[in-house]
Order: sequence, then structure tokens, then C-alpha cells
Amino acid sequence: MNISNFSIKHSIQLFAMIFTMSLAVLPAETQDILSVKGKVTDQYGKAVARAKVSFINKANHETIIDKSNGKGEFEIDHAPCNMFSLIVVPPDKLRLTQAVLENISGDETKHFIIKLKSGFQVSGRVLAENKELKGINVHIIPVYNAHHNHDIADAINGGGYVDTDGAGRFTLTVTPGDKMIEFTNNRYKQFVHKLSQHVSITKDEQIADTILLTRSNN
Repeated sequence: MNISNFSIKHSIQLFAMIFTMSLAVLPAETQDILSVKGKVTDQYGKAVARAKVSFINKANHETIIDKSNGKGEFEIDHAPCNMFSLIVVPPDKLRLTQAVLENISGDETKHFIIKLKSGFQVSGRVLAENKELKGINVHIIPVYNAHHNHDIADAINGGGYVDTDGAGRFTLTVTPGDKMIEFTNNRYKQFVHKLSQHVSITKDEQIADTILLTRSNN
């Protein structure tokens, strides 16, 4: 046997095996990473710091959260997706509306300037069997009719999301107008899953207690 040829042959095989193993541990970058970038301001263009920005993949409900910095800027990296939502929630003390952007195409990097508006506070409480319910999702949705023209600003700033606190209470700042409030219960199986009511907002509004009824056995 030729020792030199044997060594060369096995050296090549060993190199090929190490190279293959190295490839196996490298991260698979089969798709590009995209970004959602932007700036959050109030209606006068002043930067809003510490706003919570949530990216929600519509297909799998994956949620990625960032907070705006002192300049109001945020950036969220994500894998390409079909559609996503972006929800911007300002600090409570500012009394600014949320911004809800729905059905945004997720196939390229996006850049937004998101303006939050001053508005009126809608407050309430959710109860069942005389007990306050924590963790009930409250979704306020703008309602449009023949006397109220639908525009993009209304759709973005006209509603929002919040969960009730330990005392069953919620507060949300919205623009004036007709609203539908949807209460969704995903925590208490003995009570109804969903309830809604119509309100018209022209000032700060404390709505009557919302009572969730016990589910029917039928």
C-alpha cells in the first residue's frame, strides 16, 4: 500500500466530513429578515416615547413587541408573512388614542409615521355574579353610517384594545363618534364568551357595568 496516497485519500475524506458537519450547525437562512420601522408622534408631531408597538402575524398570531425610544422611533424584525397588524399603545398618562393598523402586507420592509390623537376616555367595569372579572378583552371599534364618512384616520385612531384589570375595570382613549364595544371572555368558561354594545362618544364616558351571564347548558 502507498502510505502517501492512503494519507491523502483519508485527509480529503476527513475534511469533507468536517465541512459537512460545519454546514449542518450553521443557522438556516432560507428567507430574508424584514423590518417594520417607524416613529410615533402626537397629532402635533411631538415624539411619543415608551409607546408599546405590537406586530401580530395574522396567520399564526405570533406577536413581537417593541417600545418607542426617546425620539419616538421603533423597529421590529420579522420573517416574511402574508398579512400583519400593528397596534400602538401610548402610556396611559398621555391620554392619547391607540393606533390600530390592520391587514398590512408583510412581504417587504415597511416604514410608518404613526400619529396618535387626543380623545375622550371610555371607562367601565365587567362583572359576573357580582364579582369583578380580570382579563376580559375589550375592543372598541368605530361604527360608520351615512352621516359619518369613513376615513383612514378614523379607522386607525377610532378604537383600540385593552384588558380589564384586577378590579374588572378598563379605560381606553378614543376619538369621538359612534362605537361598538366588544367584550371577549377567554378566561371564565362558566360565563358567555362574547358580548357587545353600542355607544356614542362625545365626551369622557363612564359606561354602565357590563354583566356577563352564565352560559346556557343547552
